[in-house]
Formats: sequence, structure tokens, C-alpha cells
Amino acid sequence: MKQYRVGDTVKGRILKREQWGASVEIDKKFTNINCFVIKGEFSNLFYVNDASSILENEQEYRFIIKSIDSEKQRVLLSRKQFFDKTFDALDLKYDQPHKVRVIGKTSTGEYVVENNDCFQGLLVTLPTESAKKIRITIGSYLEVYIARIDRTQKVVEVHISQ
Repeated sequence: MKQYRVGDTVKGRILKREQWGASVEIDKKFTNINCFVIKGEFSNLFYVNDASSILENEQEYRFIIKSIDSEKQRVLLSRKQFFDKTFDALDLKYDQPHKVRVIGKTSTGEYVVENNDCFQGLLVTLPTESAKKIRITIGSYLEVYIARIDRTQKVVEVHISQ
């Protein structure tokens, strides 16, 4: 466990999803270490009520190590800090499609989407899309295009059609 430090980026496999968060395996050598991500560490874009709908079991995701408790053999991970850390290096193309998964809704009703370990964003409706009937549910996958990147607020806005 000494090889890991707070602030390190690690890849982890989701072992078990719960309403409060998820148990994560970051290294098969350390089976006695409890790694987890709690629902407050998933996104800066919305409040997560039920974390079990955000991540998929057995899938791998990138995290930042938020804290390490060597005495209790616990590691707290953060997706929120991972996206904050990688945001400035984003090189997204406006004319290329991106496959995203709908992971939640903001308090104002906007859908929050995630593109694997690349970005989390807000799904916006363009005026030309208002007549379309698009059924969106949490967990569904969509093909989107970048509408706007706000580097000051660290927000990516995406839309469904080009």
C-alpha cells in the first residue's frame, strides 16, 4: 500500500455498487485493502442520490486517491477530483461524435452525461432539436457532439445532433 499516495490517479474495477457508493479494487495484490468511492465523490455537476446507477459492476474507471487510512486499511477514491484534474488537458473536437452514458440529472432538470474517463458534461437542447422526440433515461447511451466548453467553470455542454 505504500506505493500509493494521496493525489495519485489509479484505475479501479467496480466490485459492488450500493446506494451510498461503490467498493473498488485498485490492485489485485491488495485484497485486504478496502477501496471505495462515496456518492459525494462522483460529480461536480449534480448531487447523487443513489450511487448504484452511476457506475457499472466489473467496469474499470479512473479515480484520484482522496485519502488513505493505513491503520484501517481504507482508501477513499474520487471521480470528482479525477475530472477536475484532467479537465484542463481535454482536447475535444466539436465535429466528432462522442459516446456518452446518462448518469443523472441536475436540480434544474438537465441531464448529466459521462464519456468513460474523458469528461462529464451537461446535455443541452439546441433550438433545432426541440421538435424531436428523444427518450432519455438514466443509464442510456447517446451519441453527442460538443456544444460548448467553459474552461472557467469546468463544464462541457453536449447536444444530440450536429
